Amino acid sequence: MDELVLLTTHGLLHLLGFDHAEPEEEREMFGLQRELIKGFAGYDRRSDR
Repeated sequence: MDELVLLTTHGLLHLLGFDHAEPEEEREMFGLQRELIKGFAGYDRRSDR
């Protein structure tokens, strides 16, 4: 499941126009990716019921 979340998040960021070819782009994209995944991990689906 962790790998699926990582690949989905990474792919969606690419679809939104992010890239990691240059060092600054890589820092931005992977930082955003890390924050999104941390947010997903902290989200409890059961609390929305």
